[in-house]
Amino acid sequence: MEDNDKRAPVQQFLEDYQDELNVLRDEAKSIFMECYDCIDKKNYPLDDFRTIEKKIEAIETLSSIEEKIREIEKARGKCYRYYEQLIDGRDANMREKFRRFEYKIEEIISTAKRYAKNSSKEAKSTYQNIKRCPFGEQENRTKNALLFQEKVCELIDWLFVNEMKRMDLSKIEDGSQKRDGGYRVLDDFDTKKRCGFPFTHLFVECKNYKKPSYRDLMQVFSYTLLCQESKIFAMPLSLLITRENPDANSTTWKLRRVIFKRRIEKEERLILFFDEKDLEKMVEYKADGGDPASILKKKIEELGNWNIKQGAD
Repeated sequence: MEDNDKRAPVQQFLEDYQDELNVLRDEAKSIFMECYDCIDKKNYPLDDFRTIEKKIEAIETLSSIEEKIREIEKARGKCYRYYEQLIDGRDANMREKFRRFEYKIEEIISTAKRYAKNSSKEAKSTYQNIKRCPFGEQENRTKNALLFQEKVCELIDWLFVNEMKRMDLSKIEDGSQKRDGGYRVLDDFDTKKRCGFPFTHLFVECKNYKKPSYRDLMQVFSYTLLCQESKIFAMPLSLLITRENPDANSTTWKLRRVIFKRRIEKEERLILFFDEKDLEKMVEYKADGGDPASILKKKIEELGNWNIKQGAD
């Protein structure tokens, strides 16, 4: 059995949520079957509960949770209204059984909302740790850089719970090339729809100083060259994360345009600059029930539009 203390915080969070959800789902099914025994089976198909059950299974992943909850509420309302008709004029005990089923579904919905809210709180707390991480100091420079890297990767865990999973980078590293973070996109994350670019992997490079240099950019670019030769995954989306983004007239910014425009073997290399403010926006979006991926989409669109504008000049 896995030692709970060794699990990543987000993994422990997910396992706790799914354990609690499974118990509630089993209880809901048991109550439903009690109700089902009280009605004419010919008039009410068991498939109606299976529809609700399938929608409950969908919230095992917290992505797009508000939309999934609306689907459960819609199915629950239809189910309960139909039961009201079937038991019209019957005894109060039977009516109470059907109400218990409705309350149990409400408990499931409340649990999903609570865990979604807690994941937002964890993201906000992790972002505050990033802000507090010292930078621009020679003393403890390496220690602070590692802390910054750790907290940025932890933030991505919380921003995209159930949507991205950390990769084992040892399979693609030879000692000279060591990425700070790598993520595999999971099935619930439609990157083309939500980001405007169909990436299947995300690489993160963290620099605990004010602005990235062109050398930092070339480091990330070199990773994409190795990706091109890899059989493990397709071309990833890459984030170069610093305290502040580079100026639009800097060498770093202009060099990124060259990388973006000049495809190698038809592979488009999207390298996005991210800073503290961008991370903060993602945290705020998540807290407000929005999609933190919309910041990725905005950045990708800005990169494309900026290159179009520069090409016209």
